[in-house]
Amino acid sequence: MMAKCNDVHRAVVLALVLLTHARITVGCPTGCQCMQKVKEHLTICMNTSLTEIPDNIPANTDQLHFKGNRIRILRRGSFTRLSSLNTLSLTHCQIEIIEPNAFSGLGSLAYLDLQFNGIRELQPYAFSGLFALKRLLLDNNNLTEVHNFAFNGLNLTRLRMERNPELRDISTKAFQGAKINELFIMNSVLGNKSLRALAPLSDTLRELSWQGNRQPLTIPKDLFQGFTFQTLKLNDNGITDAQFLEYVVADDLSLEGNPTGPIDFSHYPNLRQVRVLRLSRTGFTRVDGKYFAGLPHLAQLYLSENGIMTLPSNLQSVFEQLQRIVLDKNNIYCNCELRWFKRWLGLTRTFVQGATCSHPFLEDIPFIDESVMTCSPPKLISVSHGRNVSLGTELTLSCVARGNPAPTVTWHWPNGEKTVTAPPIDRNITETHGQLHIVAAQHVDQGRFRCDAVNVVGNVSAAAEILVYRVTYDLQVGDKGRCSGQLRLHLVYLVLACLCGKVLVSHVC
Repeated sequence: MMAKCNDVHRAVVLALVLLTHARITVGCPTGCQCMQKVKEHLTICMNTSLTEIPDNIPANTDQLHFKGNRIRILRRGSFTRLSSLNTLSLTHCQIEIIEPNAFSGLGSLAYLDLQFNGIRELQPYAFSGLFALKRLLLDNNNLTEVHNFAFNGLNLTRLRMERNPELRDISTKAFQGAKINELFIMNSVLGNKSLRALAPLSDTLRELSWQGNRQPLTIPKDLFQGFTFQTLKLNDNGITDAQFLEYVVADDLSLEGNPTGPIDFSHYPNLRQVRVLRLSRTGFTRVDGKYFAGLPHLAQLYLSENGIMTLPSNLQSVFEQLQRIVLDKNNIYCNCELRWFKRWLGLTRTFVQGATCSHPFLEDIPFIDESVMTCSPPKLISVSHGRNVSLGTELTLSCVARGNPAPTVTWHWPNGEKTVTAPPIDRNITETHGQLHIVAAQHVDQGRFRCDAVNVVGNVSAAAEILVYRVTYDLQVGDKGRCSGQLRLHLVYLVLACLCGKVLVSHVC
């Protein structure tokens, strides 16, 4: 008898526990599940082919989950009875239209998920009444336009509008009256005008991720004036002009996938506080220590897939302050210029990823024998000889030099000017072709021209003497022949007389 009592007691206790954790509620919409879980009341209506929001959802529901329904229109007042609702998920419901005041009565709602629907436009005040809302998810819709005041009254921790491939316009006042901490936009076709919509968020926006815009963006120079970002991510937007960095203040800055080319960050003092700099796939082919000299707090630097072929030694002071360096998939050429880097890698505690030679052999730099990291001084392959030329003559001087690395070639003019030809970016090319071009030689151009070829291990020079002489044509009075093309050329450059008794008439003497 005692055993039976114990069994009954255990059964009662088990039933009470089950009721505490998941109690089915009376009055649940057809096809839905209504239950209590811990301290929250849940209503779940999944794949029930509903076309409207049911009007008999329990009023004490805290979480409402719809998925896989056919609610094309969210109608005005659909949720007025659900004042305690804090989570509303309406994913995969084929929603296209949100009527004004569709969310009225949801003063406690903190989380609204509208992903994977067909919403086309966000009308003014589309989310009015959602005073407690913190997260709004609008990813994977068919948005084409966001109208003025669409987010008015919202105080959001996070707003996501990613993967709306037809989104073409965010109106200038779309965020007017809203406070947003984190904003995510990706894979749209927004124009430059939409960038100005960010202005009302300058006091609250801390993370902006605007990526993968399928129309190249030109960011106005002053767009981010007044903003203070923890994270600014502008990847894959076709950005070529980096002048907007003048006003950027950010801890984590990412420009990956934009064809900006090398950027001298020392020109942008507001970036002094940046800690993480992501520059992979930007065409940052030439790196130099001076580019990063104005970033005293920089801790992580990402430079993958840039075609970088060498790392100058003035990067050492920059690298020494870093915690992480990523150099994957570059074309680093391991000659004597990289010896400093190999030695530094053997001493540093900095995490370095992708420190691998691509040329002239494929090997991780720390394991290379330094003796094979060689260079060779410049040699002159060909240099133009000195010559005598008449006034007004077009003249080109050429100087070809070879070395490892390819040398810088400089032509020095008699008057002190210089014509400099930088070596090729590709370290596999060992020759530099330096040319000096004179359109029309004058007396001031004559003298000694010197070609210097210089690389890290040596230099070589050669000279060419140029003499410029004057040509005079003396035609007699009565000569009826026309001035030749050559005479007219000298006439243009030298103001010489094609003389007919000191008179020139239509090039006829």
